[in-house]
Amino acid sequence: MAVSVTRHAEPDGTETARVLIASRTAAVAPDKLQRVFDPVEMVQESLIEVGPAVSQRLVEALGGQLRLRQGRNELAFLVALPLAAAP
Repeated sequence: MAVSVTRHAEPDGTETARVLIASRTAAVAPDKLQRVFDPVEMVQESLIEVGPAVSQRLVEALGGQLRLRQGRNELAFLVALPLAAAP
């Protein structure tokens, strides 16, 4: 597992903190990727805990986004949270 944190300037001039959590040992079937953030689907199919759905709602409540991406050898969650301007 790898974790990285970066600061990113968005096209609209705002800044976000991005947290990438990646694993080379985890995988989700391609047809299941769209449902990872749906707690009802996850419980009914016993694919994964409802943790991703709860996490997504918490991140969105903070004005951010939580996304999942899967490459050939990696499954990664990307959290993007807006940074507040310094007073």
